[in-house]
Amino acid sequence: AFEQNVLDYLLKPYTYPRFLKAVERAVSKRNQTIQATAHQLDDLFVKVENGRLLKIKASDILFIEALADYVIINAIVNKTQEKFTIHSTMKSIESKLSPNDFLRVHRSFIVRLDKITELEENTLNVSHNLIPIGRSYRSDLNNRLNFI
Repeated sequence: AFEQNVLDYLLKPYTYPRFLKAVERAVSKRNQTIQATAHQLDDLFVKVENGRLLKIKASDILFIEALADYVIINAIVNKTQEKFTIHSTMKSIESKLSPNDFLRVHRSFIVRLDKITELEENTLNVSHNLIPIGRSYRSDLNNRLNFI
């Protein structure tokens, strides 16, 4: 069992305190994994011209747009809006971003929730950029926004 990266091993008949110890170990391991992932999401490195890598803070990303086999990251860098085109899929990018901060609102768009300035019927406004809202993503968006 330990060769399979098992966290704990309970033998029958097990006692309640022993069961709690196993659960606490699993919760602790899960929390460590979440904290490690959160640190990775603070900064992203994007390849720019001449093979250089530019560090972009996740908090500076406005939205991400799909473009065939590429994605366009729209971010604020040095107080100006910049676009970075990288070879990746939306699914791959979405898995690297914090689900607390980012949400897919269309099959071609992921937005940073705190950058949304206006919401119309089928579009979002993110820093003067209109982004469509997909029908299948609308309920997730409504659940994540704080309506009064």
